[in-house]
Amino acid sequence: MTNAAIARCNDICLSVLPPLEGEVHVWLIPTNVQMCSHLEAAAAAFSLEERERADSYIFERDRRRFVRSHAWLRSIIARYLRAPPDAVRFRRGPSGKPRLPDPAPLNFNLAHAGELGAIAVSHHSREVGIDLETEPTSADIRTLTRAVLGSAAVAAVAALPAGDQMRTVLRAWTLKESLLKAGGYGLSRPPSEIEVTLEGLKPTIINAPGGRAEIDRWWVRDLAVPAPYVGTLMVEKREDVSPPYVRGFGY
Repeated sequence: MTNAAIARCNDICLSVLPPLEGEVHVWLIPTNVQMCSHLEAAAAAFSLEERERADSYIFERDRRRFVRSHAWLRSIIARYLRAPPDAVRFRRGPSGKPRLPDPAPLNFNLAHAGELGAIAVSHHSREVGIDLETEPTSADIRTLTRAVLGSAAVAAVAALPAGDQMRTVLRAWTLKESLLKAGGYGLSRPPSEIEVTLEGLKPTIINAPGGRAEIDRWWVRDLAVPAPYVGTLMVEKREDVSPPYVRGFGY
């Protein structure tokens, strides 16, 4: 990492204010660069669970991505809390969703794919979920479509322009995953329980655990991420009638 990049990393980790009630912050973070001093301090403060998860990876590349994305998360949350990284404590909800101890001042969610990570941070009054996927270098689109959308969608996807097929299927996948993560379902509910239909190039959820009420509970937003990535943000609706303001931060 160059001196300028390290300075940028340090600056990002130092200059954050918590999101307001009508705001959601989305951080796009690299997982393929040398860590600055703040990220190194955050990694040194990992809990036993975080260390065990990092050590469980077979390939060093995957371990590095995990360590750096979770170091970013711990460092950013620490700055919101105005606390050092080793003072941040995470707990898990009933279905495994990471949270801060009660009373939590904010909610958050982390996703990472390839060399990119995404962190969503919301006011404590709103649940939030985020998912990020990257286009595979080699994959059979028909097989992937069946896995994500079901056999009935194969023909519809095949009818799309060739350049849109993979991104459309991945968009459907991130819809499912971001809803499961936002709702705190974790691994307790399989993605197959969420039904997505295609309307042109825009996949739409039409069935989910909890039915229509659960679908209507969330604002849905596509993430503005560079190709070959695809991402979706889910933000819980409150009494307001307009979607929250999404403020982006990028490294």
